[in-house]
Amino acid sequence: TALAAMLLAWLLGCRQLDVQSMWVDEWFTNFNISKSWAEFLPSVIATERRPPLHFALLKLWAQLAGNEEFALRIYSVGLLVLAVALIYAVGRRLLRQEAAAAAAALLLGVSPFWLLYGRMIRAYSQTMMLSLAATLLLLVAVRRGRGWWAAYVLAATALIYTDYSGLPILAAHGVFVLALWLTAEPPAARRSW
Repeated sequence: TALAAMLLAWLLGCRQLDVQSMWVDEWFTNFNISKSWAEFLPSVIATERRPPLHFALLKLWAQLAGNEEFALRIYSVGLLVLAVALIYAVGRRLLRQEAAAAAAALLLGVSPFWLLYGRMIRAYSQTMMLSLAATLLLLVAVRRGRGWWAAYVLAATALIYTDYSGLPILAAHGVFVLALWLTAEPPAARRSW
């Protein structure tokens, strides 16, 4: 089930979380979030050339949890676990099979790639989690409309302010909505998502 995949992702994500020393780009992240709020944004813009949302949220997290490697990496692990839950939800809507959605969640939760890079003190986990959140909200908005579109726009905006790699995801969303509009699929047919 999804809960088992989330628990496994959490356990694997936390395993030896502080054993590996910081990579250079993690060090830059820590350097930027250690600055005062007045220096923070100019520093992120000058050194990262990336949108600031991940850095700002991580800075807030560090003020609560501390600047140690474990404390900063646990933030990324938490986002990875949320991504596991979200890929399950997206899978349930798109694949319409419990087993397939659970398999997708499990594969993400034990992925060696994400257990290496998703735990880093970088925006990777947040970008993936927001991509999945925006995708899920798009599927719900297409079916239910109204307020869900506002939630989708909020998630999509957060994605863009986290990393520019979210742009192709949002472009794919646009193609999906355009295809629905061009085929004029009746709303009743979309209710099965």
